Amino acid sequence: EFSSALRTVLVEASTESWAFWLGLLKKFREIEGHCRVPQKFKLEGFQLGPWVSQQRAKQDSMTPMRKQKLDAIDFVWNSFSEWWEEGFNKLIQFIETEGHCNVPRSFKLEGHRLGLWVGTQRANQDSLSPKRKQRLNDIGFIWDPSAEKWEEGFNKLLQFKEIEGHCRVPKYFKLAEFKLGEWVSIQRKKPDNMTPKHKQRLDEIGFAWSSLDQKWWEHFDKLLQFKETEGHCNVPLRFELEGFRLGRWVGMQRTKQISLSHEYKQRLNEVGFIWDPRAEQWEEGFSRLVQFKERESHCNVFISVELDGFKLGAWVFRQR
Repeated sequence: EFSSALRTVLVEASTESWAFWLGLLKKFREIEGHCRVPQKFKLEGFQLGPWVSQQRAKQDSMTPMRKQKLDAIDFVWNSFSEWWEEGFNKLIQFIETEGHCNVPRSFKLEGHRLGLWVGTQRANQDSLSPKRKQRLNDIGFIWDPSAEKWEEGFNKLLQFKEIEGHCRVPKYFKLAEFKLGEWVSIQRKKPDNMTPKHKQRLDEIGFAWSSLDQKWWEHFDKLLQFKETEGHCNVPLRFELEGFRLGRWVGMQRTKQISLSHEYKQRLNEVGFIWDPRAEQWEEGFSRLVQFKERESHCNVFISVELDGFKLGAWVFRQR
């Protein structure tokens, strides 16, 4: 009799204790809206997290009544599912704050290792359930951050070309805080590792693959700027324009005339580039001398004579 009574008391005490913990879980649910209790969570000093873990471990041996009571409050039997739901909710919280889903790898949000969670979803993309995949897609989840970054860079490059008319982005140039110059440099360094599609898209918009090619075009732009101001392309040797040693660059084009590409030569010829400044100056002097002779009927030019600003007398003196 005593043994039977003791068993009855223990069962009643156990039932009462379980009901107490269930009450705590219900309270947690009222506050949080779910039953996904963190593993080490305490409520009013009671270790609710460990108790929840115990219920999961006892799922197969639990009485149908207890199981039914837990099911009635949407109890999460699978801890992985709980972890996934918690991560998803934290990701939504991150989006509300940051405006995007690109979570840094080591990022934590209120103790939850959200960066790790995001990385796990990418790694397990093929094995994720269609429902979870869809939920992630619905909030704009980034499955491949490198591809996302590439697209952003390419779109910024298109904006730059629309404004400037070319793809020659200066090394440290930023467009709306995006480091476009740095992105362009990275593309040049890895053309062999790039997908054929990416390479084709860059080729189609006239991307400058060589940094030397870019420097040439940058100097050419400065030459156009010089011509617009001065009316000619005869740049003095030591002349600089906005940090560009334009006079030195012009001299190099003359020196490398034979080895210059057909495109470079053609563009320089189109803007009236002077390949031999001495020959150019001689032709101008001779033309002025012809003008002088037509007017004076002789070529006896005094050294001080100038014609439309050209020092014809000094030129004649040098020929002698």
